[in-house]
Amino acid sequence: MTVDPSIMRSRRLIVANSDHDFLLGISEALARYGYDVSQAVNGFQALQMAQDLQPDLMVVDESLIGISGSEVCDRIKSDPRTRDTVVVLMTDDPNIVFRTPADRFLRKPTVSLE
Repeated sequence: MTVDPSIMRSRRLIVANSDHDFLLGISEALARYGYDVSQAVNGFQALQMAQDLQPDLMVVDESLIGISGSEVCDRIKSDPRTRDTVVVLMTDDPNIVFRTPADRFLRKPTVSLE
């Protein structure tokens, strides 16, 4: 399936991750599909950007610095200005789906040293 990038250009995303290399890689990949991608490196910045930019989608890592990804999600969903933002939470905790109002969950990539 091919995606017409002109359809996606108006889509605003925020990627929140404390891992600089991951943040850069995922942001570049999404930008190639025409998304308008902003980056947050901690939970406080992610919340402020969500209020300022009113994104269509946020991809938030659970292990953010300052405020956890699940707390960011809770606050996004409880704020009338941002509650319609789709939040995808990246986590390695399968039980978090019962504790947070994220719209979708992604299993965090892991690296095996074996």
